[in-house]
Amino acid sequence: MSSKIVDDLIAAGWTREQPRPGAEERVVHPRANGSRIVVETRDEGLWFVIDERNDRRVLGIQPSAPVEAVTRKIIELADTAAIGNYFSVYGDLGDVGEVAIIAWEQFDPDWR
Repeated sequence: MSSKIVDDLIAAGWTREQPRPGAEERVVHPRANGSRIVVETRDEGLWFVIDERNDRRVLGIQPSAPVEAVTRKIIELADTAAIGNYFSVYGDLGDVGEVAIIAWEQFDPDWR
């Protein structure tokens, strides 16, 4: 499922990046304001990352909806997701699967 989502995001204009440790694949949607949305595939599902320069929020998604619905939801949120509406994004992603807030120490080895 995850590979299909990545392929669909790339077809929608996202770009592939070198995966971070623990990730299988990583795709990025850069935005005009310098921020970006990152999706990483992992053994446990997907990570949806709101990356606003020096600040990040990460949501883990265990998709339960069909692949097309998951991809559509990610694309729908790509231009509007922001740290300021992080909890709304959490609720929106809940439409396509189980969502968890990922703590800093889970995704940034230099968090301290």
